[in-house]
Amino acid sequence: PTVFDYQVRAGALAADSWYRQIDEQGSRFVGEGCHFVDTASWWLGVDPIDVIATATPDDPDNLHCTLRYADGSLATISYLTSPAPRRYPKEVITIHAAGNAARFTNFSGYDIWIGGRRRPRRTLTGVDKGQAAQMAAFLDAVVLGAPMPIPFASLAATTDATFAAHRSAASGERVQVRTGSTPSA
Repeated sequence: PTVFDYQVRAGALAADSWYRQIDEQGSRFVGEGCHFVDTASWWLGVDPIDVIATATPDDPDNLHCTLRYADGSLATISYLTSPAPRRYPKEVITIHAAGNAARFTNFSGYDIWIGGRRRPRRTLTGVDKGQAAQMAAFLDAVVLGAPMPIPFASLAATTDATFAAHRSAASGERVQVRTGSTPSA
């Protein structure tokens, strides 16, 4: 099993932000969390089976959620809305598996440890989160009839896991993810 940790420093919102209209817009994590759940599930190659989340009492979107996967893997997403130092990385992904580890910082560089030894740090030119390739694959599917880049069942599981994290943070209970089903609101 793999342990996948995704720390996202979303930052504070302006007092008049539309994201604060939870009754009308839903939570901030529901709006953005799916991207982080999807990244973890893509990396692990499987959809989550359940979620447990905890939020700070003053901000329901300043949360920490753990997703469990059928193969025993865990993914933790720390979605941080509290203030942080200006130069602190916005996104850090750390992965541990089979005695090896990798850390990606802001999609611009990474460190890898294999067999107990750290490899030289790699710096990437430009930040590529895959949006352009994803859109190209989607357009190929729509226009040319190529396969969809992400199966519907995976999209449904990611959506349901995101809503499950929101429900879990509110209730304090572990919430099952309905993989391959129609997402719930």
